[in-house]
Amino acid sequence: MGRVRMVIDPRLPDGLEQHAWSRVTVRLGDGRTLESPARGASGHPDQPLGDEQLRAKFLGCATPVLGADEAADVAGQLAHLEDVPDIRALTARLTGAQE
Repeated sequence: MGRVRMVIDPRLPDGLEQHAWSRVTVRLGDGRTLESPARGASGHPDQPLGDEQLRAKFLGCATPVLGADEAADVAGQLAHLEDVPDIRALTARLTGAQE
């Protein structure tokens, strides 16, 4: 038997393995078992990201495409979407098609 194996935990509610739910169980050489509770991935509706986590994720994805300054500016607009007078200008920034 290999040292590491992955199995779908039958104790998880039906279908949740498709939504990045996980549980980790480690069996130690001395016979003890350590187990994490089942939980969804960060950003899953059961574990939503906070504002700063969401901003960091956006910047991590957008900065390589838009550049640091533009990505930060767009993130600021997204954080205050209700203040954006014309959404077309924002979406143009995301595609690189500046008006």
